[in-house]
Amino acid sequence: MELLWTLVFAVFLAVASHFFGQALPRNAFKEDRFPYRPFAFEKNGTVYRRLGVHKWMEFVPDMSRTFEDMVPKQMKKGMTSEDVRVLIKETCVAEFVHTLLCVVFLFVARIWADRTWIFFWLIYSACNLPFIVIQRYNRPLLVRLLRHMEARESRAAHTAEEALTEQ
Repeated sequence: MELLWTLVFAVFLAVASHFFGQALPRNAFKEDRFPYRPFAFEKNGTVYRRLGVHKWMEFVPDMSRTFEDMVPKQMKKGMTSEDVRVLIKETCVAEFVHTLLCVVFLFVARIWADRTWIFFWLIYSACNLPFIVIQRYNRPLLVRLLRHMEARESRAAHTAEEALTEQ
């Protein structure tokens, strides 16, 4: 019976996390502040590249492909700096939700009479860890892309402004 309740709890959290994540205010997440800014040991995502994240991240389930109310997590041709800003915020939200899931799943300890819950918590956390790693890998790349796009847009605006003043 404990196993059944553990599975029900895991499914409930999976469904509830979608709605919770969608309800979170994106402007509350600051990618340049703790805990979302890169830690020194991450070397702006380089450590995750060494783990081969860029090779396996496409094989991890992406809920934005299933739910139409989610922002697609794919880079597309013709994206604007605002589109990239949205993706950066989405990486923060996704990291927050997956981390929170690991913490909330600690309540599985209340279901089990013995320490078997630790096994299930470790499995659950291990299943969420790749999603957290993907966000921490992608965010520095997206921030660099955003800075590059903003610089290009600024140069283009400055050039257009000069052209207008010459006329």
